[in-house]
Amino acid sequence: MGDTTETKERGAAITEQQVFATCDSYFEQHKKEPSQQKIKELIGGSASTIGPLLRKWKEQRANEAQATLSMPDHIRDSGLTISATWWQSIQPTINDAISTAQEQADKKVRIAEQKVVDAITNQTWLEQENERLETDAENTLVAHKQQLDDLQVELEKSQLEIKRADACAVTEKEKFANITGERDVLKVQISQHNEDIKSVRESCKEQLEHASTEQKRLSVELSELKNKNSDLDKENKTSASLLSDLRAASAKVEGELASNKQQIATLNADIKAERTTHKKELALALNGKAKAEAQRELWQTTSNSVADKEKSGGE
Repeated sequence: MGDTTETKERGAAITEQQVFATCDSYFEQHKKEPSQQKIKELIGGSASTIGPLLRKWKEQRANEAQATLSMPDHIRDSGLTISATWWQSIQPTINDAISTAQEQADKKVRIAEQKVVDAITNQTWLEQENERLETDAENTLVAHKQQLDDLQVELEKSQLEIKRADACAVTEKEKFANITGERDVLKVQISQHNEDIKSVRESCKEQLEHASTEQKRLSVELSELKNKNSDLDKENKTSASLLSDLRAASAKVEGELASNKQQIATLNADIKAERTTHKKELALALNGKAKAEAQRELWQTTSNSVADKEKSGGE
């Protein structure tokens, strides 16, 4: 087999016998060992298949050369034909034993190397997974803190609206008794809202403590990472649901406050209009009373005059 040997289809499966035959032929023609690329050009195959077989061929060839060189000089150079024949007869057995031992040693070395590679790969994965979980835990803590800050701002807004509503209610308490009732209902709703916020705070605090405990245990409980990730996802969904409910409740409270303000403004306008109407009616009543007094006095004067005339005529 020479350099002009027709190259086989690339990627086809090759056997140990094909590789060994190619190597022997190439060595006989060129007096040097073939490279992995040269074998691939001649008979095809993949690097992962050719590499181990080429190493095996080189080891076997080295063992054969060593066995030949190791023959004692007095046997190789003397005319003791029987000893030389015996030595040559047992040489294949010795070479096979050496090759078998070498193959077993190489196999053990490859297994050990693969175990080292697997261990390193697994360690790298564990470190990356631990780093990712630490990052997720930190992001969760930041998100919970931001949620608490947002709830605190909403609480302060609600308290400010309560104070404003109380001030308006105190000012108009005697005139708007119905507003007091609505304000009491609003207080109950806000109290419930505050209780909900307090409950969420406690829940978030518990979740933060739980997340902190889980983070400390990550380094020694890597086998439970998937379950812990599932628990964290559930807690995040619960927190998101609670936050959505709180925002809805806050929006409802703000809407009720706006409605109450509108009702108060409407009542003030109605009272002002009613006062104006009463003033007009009172003015009209006073004007009518004055006219009636004038008419009564005029009638009294007329009556007195008529009576005086009648009295004078009778005399």
